[in-house]
Amino acid sequence: MTWVERAIGEGLPPGFSELPARVYGDDPMWIPEDPAALLRSFSPDNPWFARGDSVLLAVPDEARLALFFQPDLRIEGRRAAFFGYWESARNPEADVPLFDRACAIAKARGAEDLYGPINFTTFGNYRLRLSSEPGAWTFPDEPYNPSYYPSILEASGFALDQTYLTQVGTMEAGRMVREWKRPEQDKLLGRGYRVETLTHSMWMDALPELHGLIDHIFGANFAYSALSFESFAAKCGESFIRRACPHTSVMARGPEGDIAGFFLVYPHYGPLVTQAAGPERLSSSTLSYEEHAPRLAEQDWRGCVAKTVGVAPAHRGEGVMNGLTVGIFDRGDGRYEHWLGAMIRKGNFSSNFAEGNTVGERWYGLYRRAL
Repeated sequence: MTWVERAIGEGLPPGFSELPARVYGDDPMWIPEDPAALLRSFSPDNPWFARGDSVLLAVPDEARLALFFQPDLRIEGRRAAFFGYWESARNPEADVPLFDRACAIAKARGAEDLYGPINFTTFGNYRLRLSSEPGAWTFPDEPYNPSYYPSILEASGFALDQTYLTQVGTMEAGRMVREWKRPEQDKLLGRGYRVETLTHSMWMDALPELHGLIDHIFGANFAYSALSFESFAAKCGESFIRRACPHTSVMARGPEGDIAGFFLVYPHYGPLVTQAAGPERLSSSTLSYEEHAPRLAEQDWRGCVAKTVGVAPAHRGEGVMNGLTVGIFDRGDGRYEHWLGAMIRKGNFSSNFAEGNTVGERWYGLYRRAL
């Protein structure tokens, strides 16, 4: 089996952008990859390449992946590399040699472990979906893959290393969570905290302050990689926040006015971006709450995704998470009928978000191969 290798600046390997359509075919719950966004991601103009490097590998029409290297990346004290953008047509004669080659390259670059799937960093898309509730509708940035993907990784020498959870609930259950946590929010407000509706303009105005906080909020997260302000603004600026619901998202500020935490909520755009949308399907990269929320309001199924939450270390232990949770359910009541508490790492405090008040779960995994 022959593979093709490309360094950054040499273009995508033959068939790299075409393979996913072969893998997923007419799967209605797949969100197709945006070819233009893919090209931008692997352009030398991507600010990530100021501190990192990548190698693209492909067996045309059969399998593909990208390797990502950052010289200072350590996980549990060991030098690590990532693989991402992985897709496979399920040909063992392609899969195992491709991963063996990827591991050989990573080891030659000094890595002791190879983790994935991770697209660039954990700020990007990562993980595999392992299980879901019946009829699960994919949301943007959610891992989605054929059910056979974990077995390919295991056959290629990888083992499950981390697991993550999405909780699925109804707004009726959300009301129960809200009232359960409301006394904690009342105590928080009584100590001078504020929980405010987080509009798009508020986020953009706070971007420099948020960048200064991000490392402190998420720095202990698994495989966290710090971003320069330029990379942070590109990843988490206007194109990022325009998707969020400006009516349901919230920000908490402490008694001195500093950011104590935030909780971003997104409409569930699945009905607009999966292949089930048919000829009217939108690209995820073009989503905008202002433009596309009216289309979602016409759907029979109205849901939201509570996906991005953080509490500043200086304010932990004060009940900020409870205050934010009450805030989003107060604002989402009547606007959404279903919610998903998304992508929570197993053991993380956020798993208490809706403990005991869910109607379904989705599980995801991150894999590792020691080199």
